[in-house]
Amino acid sequence: MNKVRDLWNQYECLAPRRKVGIALEIAAGIWYPLAGIVLWLFFKIRKSAPVFRAAPLSGAVLSLALFTVQFFVGAALTA
Repeated sequence: MNKVRDLWNQYECLAPRRKVGIALEIAAGIWYPLAGIVLWLFFKIRKSAPVFRAAPLSGAVLSLALFTVQFFVGAALTA
């Protein structure tokens, strides 16, 4: 847990110098889960099979998890 806290502190130190890059990274991380939720709504409105409704939500969860990992790996590499 201390390693995660150290990575977070290092990432916070970079924030003032790289505001645009951080904003783009966060936007990319939010865009993919949002796209999964939009697809889920699309399939739900069309009354598609349950497997089609579940796939976008699982994709949204997976992409959010990957974004979180990428966030901390990026912080470790840039520090």
